[in-house]
Amino acid sequence: MQPVKTLFENGVCKYVKHGLLFILSFWPRVVTLFFALLVLNLLHRAIAISRYYQSSVKPVYMPENTIEGIRILWVAHSESILTGLREDALFSFAAAVALALLPVGNWLRVVAIVLLSFFLTANLEHILYNFTHINIGTIHNALDVTFVKGQLSESLFRALVVLLVGTLATARLLTIPVFRRLGLCLAAPVLMMAFWLPDNFSFTQPAWMQSHPLMPSLSKGDVPTSPRSFAQSAFETVNPPVPKQGGYNVLLVYMEGLSQISIQHGNMSTLRALAEENISFTRYLGNQIVTANGLYTSLTGDFPYFASKELKWDELESNNELVLGALPALFRNSGYHTAFLQSAPLGFMNKGKVLPILGFDVTLGRTAWDHYYSKDGWGIDDRALFEHVLDYVIARPPDQPWFVSVLTTGTHSPYNIPAEFMPNASSDRYRALAYLDLAIADLMNGLQAKGLLDKTVVIFTSDESRENALNSPPKDQLILNWLPLVVRHPSQRREILDFFVSSHRFPEIISTLIEEPSADGLSSLNSVKVPKIMGNAYADRLFWFEEETEMLLSCNTRSFICAEFSEVADPMTMTNTLPDRIAYYPNLEVLLSQEESSD
Repeated sequence: MQPVKTLFENGVCKYVKHGLLFILSFWPRVVTLFFALLVLNLLHRAIAISRYYQSSVKPVYMPENTIEGIRILWVAHSESILTGLREDALFSFAAAVALALLPVGNWLRVVAIVLLSFFLTANLEHILYNFTHINIGTIHNALDVTFVKGQLSESLFRALVVLLVGTLATARLLTIPVFRRLGLCLAAPVLMMAFWLPDNFSFTQPAWMQSHPLMPSLSKGDVPTSPRSFAQSAFETVNPPVPKQGGYNVLLVYMEGLSQISIQHGNMSTLRALAEENISFTRYLGNQIVTANGLYTSLTGDFPYFASKELKWDELESNNELVLGALPALFRNSGYHTAFLQSAPLGFMNKGKVLPILGFDVTLGRTAWDHYYSKDGWGIDDRALFEHVLDYVIARPPDQPWFVSVLTTGTHSPYNIPAEFMPNASSDRYRALAYLDLAIADLMNGLQAKGLLDKTVVIFTSDESRENALNSPPKDQLILNWLPLVVRHPSQRREILDFFVSSHRFPEIISTLIEEPSADGLSSLNSVKVPKIMGNAYADRLFWFEEETEMLLSCNTRSFICAEFSEVADPMTMTNTLPDRIAYYPNLEVLLSQEESSD
């Protein structure tokens, strides 16, 4: 026994001893890096939540009552925020250990922290606009020159400065002996406190609030498997009839990032009046977010991808059968002049290539406009764009009808509004909604003055939604798919349509409206038996809504673990915050895989 004991004491214990001494020798460096990274990540979270409130909630829903807004925000998301703080602390410690043990100089550690600061600053903008962390699968969009120029703003630069200064100042402070000793004493208690924070990931809460963008998504425990089956009819599409020759003109306006909520609560009296006094679809559902998806679906009538972050938009070719039945191609083949006018450069999202394939004779972007009241990286302001649109349609030959589509960008963050317009408003988004509304009034007045309203169907809708309601978290996520659809018809027909209709049926809607719309024609768009599918590719989110059974699923498209809500007659007014069950739905996964692999 003695030789074994001696071997253990002089062998194993020796290595354990040296190992502990090795780790302890790095402990001061680990502590310094831990607190510096913790400050960086906590600042990132604080700025993200603040910007989420200031830009997405306060300006539309409660521009004056800040205290009440913060209280409601905390009640709705407190556990998710605390879970996120836990993730920040764990990431900070893991990253600190890794950086401390790397055999590199301190200057490389500083470079790593600076690069992380830039990444987290970009992530702040992604959260602000997409309500989710940066997804590596869609990072190519963020590297586009137009996107970078469009998203650069003074507030984003200030955020970067705060992150860098706060982090590097903390690291510098911990080199002072008294603060270093304090940090060494506090490191362990701070980590223990982090482990005491909630770790209750909720599938109904925003994922970005509960996670760190660079922490792996771990399994949140076993869930039961549901045998529920899913109707394939949900993916059925209908080819619209060919527009008749010599019919009404069509002016189709895509208002960037607007929701039906924007009309209800924003400073948009003109658009609200148009909705109340004409034809309005109050339950128009966008199938997917991202501009290219919104344009693709509404112009072709085909579903976008839900489980993939790829864009069908990028797969379109001139010999594609789908192209022959696209709205612009149908109008062009019926003798219409077709044009797509937007304020932004046409290169972003390949619009300069894809729009002509879909059947647009003319595509005009940023380089076509030399008059504007303000501009940013996304292009010219909405009012100036509508003035150019008015000039364009007025110049069309009177003997040829036209189908003109327009895409605005003024309501895309960081918001393009002249400095003198409502300078004291509570936020730039609130100003942007009001400025767009003013531009709409000018456009409608201009069309009226030129006698074009009597022979033009004017449609206001959106490519995607970027609004929030500070309501139940499931509803907030659904609102990203709740789009406006307001139609001013030459017949001056007035009708509020409150049934659910998906954006993939937009070509049918246009075909109905291009004629004299009848009650039977519009009501035929109501399909209660067909499930409605909506999604958010950035957040790996899929919604499946069955009107007949009043069942709503909110699913993660990577795991197909879903939150199931029952007795949901209207997802847009639901107040349920807790699902009836969380389960894995393999049949939905199989159905979606079959549908998307066959495209």
